[in-house]
Amino acid sequence: MLRTIFNFVSQVCRMNPQALQLRLESLTLPVIQKRPMHMQIYYDRNTSRPHTCRDSVKRFFRLRWGGWIRTKAGGKRKLWRKPWYMRWYNRQHIMCTDAESRMLERLIAAKYKRARYFIDDIYDPYHKRHNYDVCPEGQRRISRSYIKMMYQ
Repeated sequence: MLRTIFNFVSQVCRMNPQALQLRLESLTLPVIQKRPMHMQIYYDRNTSRPHTCRDSVKRFFRLRWGGWIRTKAGGKRKLWRKPWYMRWYNRQHIMCTDAESRMLERLIAAKYKRARYFIDDIYDPYHKRHNYDVCPEGQRRISRSYIKMMYQ
């Protein structure tokens, strides 16, 4: 790679400026793309078990039913220039997609997947999963009493 670049530079020095510009436009170097760090799964040499990605544990939160939540991207950047409502909006949590959840399940060890119970947990309402897109059997719609029963 370096040899080809050196040969190109030595040829360019002998050309006129117009040919140099045409030559530079036609030159395309290969683009080396690296995968993001959180996509790689590292394994222990001794036990052959996958290592837990510490960044995933810090950035994402696993709900008891298997879903994952995270905050908005860029929510902690340039807070001095954002108005109060943008700062509030960036602190809100959003659900991860199915593909992200599957990837996070592979990156996290079993001890982080275990359900943990805290006193006055702020995520307690989100740990219960309610599938309201499916009506109960024998009913045409979801009644308010059924919703209240599901929340209890």
